[in-house]
Amino acid sequence: MDQEKINIIMSQMADVLDNMQLLQLKKVLEEVDSGERKKDDSEDLLKRFISTKRLEGRSERTLSYYQITIEKMLNSLNKNVRAITTDDLRQYLSDYQES
Repeated sequence: MDQEKINIIMSQMADVLDNMQLLQLKKVLEEVDSGERKKDDSEDLLKRFISTKRLEGRSERTLSYYQITIEKMLNSLNKNVRAITTDDLRQYLSDYQES
């Protein structure tokens, strides 16, 4: 995405975002454009998910089940969690039911 596209996005969002939000949006767009956000943060997001569920009062047995099930899915899909699509999940669940 070149600077012209970033500027178009920024101008279209100016009516709904304040200045701080616009600056953050610009930073994110530039990072995405430069590839800085391509790091796989699936493991970190899974840890945050489990921590949230722990705070919500889920049992350790349930948390363990979540952890194992999600890790198995991520390993099977072999994608950054942010790149997983609905079709990926449908295919995974279809394959899972067949096995």
